[in-house]
Amino acid sequence: MKKLAVQVIIVSLFTGPGLAQDFYIVKSGDVLSRIVQNKYPSERIYGTNGKLAEVKKLNPRILNLNIIFPNQKIQFHPSIVIENSASIAKTENIIIPDTSSVPENFATDVVERKPEIILDKKSEPAQQPKEKDRRVSENLGLEEWNISALYGAKYLSVSQTGALGKAEVGVLFLNDLKLNSEFLFDDWSFGFQFDSYKFKYETLTSGDSKQMYALNLFGSYKWFLGGLNIEQSPLFRNNSGNIEMTKMTLMYLSLGAKKDIELPTRKPTVLKLKGWMNFPFSSSSDNADIKLDSIKGFGVNGQVELNRQIFAKEDYSLHATWMTQVGFQKLTQDVEWDVSRGEAKSDILDASTTLGLLFKF
Repeated sequence: MKKLAVQVIIVSLFTGPGLAQDFYIVKSGDVLSRIVQNKYPSERIYGTNGKLAEVKKLNPRILNLNIIFPNQKIQFHPSIVIENSASIAKTENIIIPDTSSVPENFATDVVERKPEIILDKKSEPAQQPKEKDRRVSENLGLEEWNISALYGAKYLSVSQTGALGKAEVGVLFLNDLKLNSEFLFDDWSFGFQFDSYKFKYETLTSGDSKQMYALNLFGSYKWFLGGLNIEQSPLFRNNSGNIEMTKMTLMYLSLGAKKDIELPTRKPTVLKLKGWMNFPFSSSSDNADIKLDSIKGFGVNGQVELNRQIFAKEDYSLHATWMTQVGFQKLTQDVEWDVSRGEAKSDILDASTTLGLLFKF
């Protein structure tokens, strides 16, 4: 009789009302973060230890948190497969007699006896076979790779004093091109940002233009941001009232912080904030007759990026992206330019706003 009690308790343990709430079927217009927020309204959603990361681990077929599909099943707890009572009775060699012969004190016996629950080995969750086309990025722990191209306007202001004379220049460029890419892991990320624009100017004898470049190589751990910046900027000389220009290449070390904020919108929308400081340690000129040395100073930069999903497929998603960046550099360096020798001081302000497309894989 007590074997029958064990069977009844086993079945009741795994057929309670809680199992009905352990998964969710995605509907059109659903966002995964909002689904998890509704399921766990008082829990932490974002971050490494947040519920969103936990749900992603329980659903290995969700490769990108921004990509889910209608009728997709979202699991909130590990699946437990229980066979029917006949299977359990067979595994434990339980003989189920006629319940009419159960004595009146049977319920008391069940309460007093602590049953030992043994599940059929067949009921253990089966391991999912490895997919033949599993991507290399998953084996490396890569959660996301993205790349974007943006085009827009840039304003550059240079105020220079010292041995090369005084120069005040402010120019608006409508040819600013940016290329960005980032590799995202659990807590780490690595990437680059490339910037290019054409600077047109006039010398004593003719007009000319120079293509300016900037490359930012960065890495981050959680909120901490660090990197190496290589940036080209103009250097002017006031020669009897005529402004001459050369292109100098500066190298900086940068330290800062970042913050990603997922906005509560119908389509996945992310606001990315970055701020960092630059510290120059090297400079050079594209003119071999000009020597630059002993550079010092600092820079302050801020960047806001807004990404909104346009559409999503199983392996990638397309986003519209808008980026605005502002930077200020204060530099002092020793210069030898023909007969002009001495210390040159520069204050450089630049601001840009660009629009483009972002692909996430």
